[in-house]
Amino acid sequence: MGIALSVLFVIGLSASLALRRKDPGRLRFATEFPDSLTVCRRSSPNEYFFLYGIALILETTIFVLLVIKAWPHARGRFQTPVVSALLTQGTAYYIAVLLTLIIVIISTFVSKMFRPIADSKFVFALEDHRSVH
Repeated sequence: MGIALSVLFVIGLSASLALRRKDPGRLRFATEFPDSLTVCRRSSPNEYFFLYGIALILETTIFVLLVIKAWPHARGRFQTPVVSALLTQGTAYYIAVLLTLIIVIISTFVSKMFRPIADSKFVFALEDHRSVH
């Protein structure tokens, strides 16, 4: 196995050194993309509504499954600290994500809100410094 990898390395190294001496203008490894695929453009409100609507459904499904599975272990007779922390921090995360998704989805209907939100890639980071005891 080691010999095969060494041979492969030597072949790759020699090929890269050989290609380095070639004029890059004459080498065609793939066809060029048309300009319509390489230009950045803002998605339409309909696309944003569809994409963020899917994200809202996905996040809600994950949160509901979390609550169904974690509630008996976090609030029942045998409370587990890790599961309790998962439930409380998962709820905080879901509320923050839910508010963000609702703002973005509302912006697809209000034209003055759409452009600033679409250009800002409206996301934020969540961090909790509390420790679980």
